[in-house]
Amino acid sequence: LACELSDRIAAISSVSGPGYTEGCAPTRPLPVQLIHGTADRCAPYQGGSECGGCFQRVLREGLGLDVEEVRFSCQAVAEQAAHYRRVNGCSEQAEVVYEHGAARCLAYDRCSSGQPVEVCSIEGAGHVWPGRRIDCDRERRACRAYVDAVGPETDDLDANREIPRFLAAHALPHRRA
Repeated sequence: LACELSDRIAAISSVSGPGYTEGCAPTRPLPVQLIHGTADRCAPYQGGSECGGCFQRVLREGLGLDVEEVRFSCQAVAEQAAHYRRVNGCSEQAEVVYEHGAARCLAYDRCSSGQPVEVCSIEGAGHVWPGRRIDCDRERRACRAYVDAVGPETDDLDANREIPRFLAAHALPHRRA
């Protein structure tokens, strides 16, 4: 969305996104928030060629289905953030805007475009929605396979609170007629 619809959306927030910034040339800089756990088993924080495969593993191990794990390359969170900082003309100086437990959000808001980049890292969190607990009977095979595939949960950041906070702070610029 940030790459292809920047003229139609005000800002973006990505949770555990694998990042695809190659060839990304937004028509305007826009505010970007990245939220990612450092123990993400589906889209590793450091990127690499072993991304994906989580949900196929759940189907195979949890439900006994014969499926092959689909793997692909993904970008490191730092690489994603650097791309958007370049697009937005941000300096490398960051300010801590949130810190609780293992979660820490850095705002790169010294940007020539006026559009910040925020990176929220959650040490030890997996490919999960921060602030939401998986409500299932972990004695059941499918639930246990899911929890094993995605990695540890976290309450140190509530994505349902932080994403609206970030998005509400950034309106879409008015178009001139």
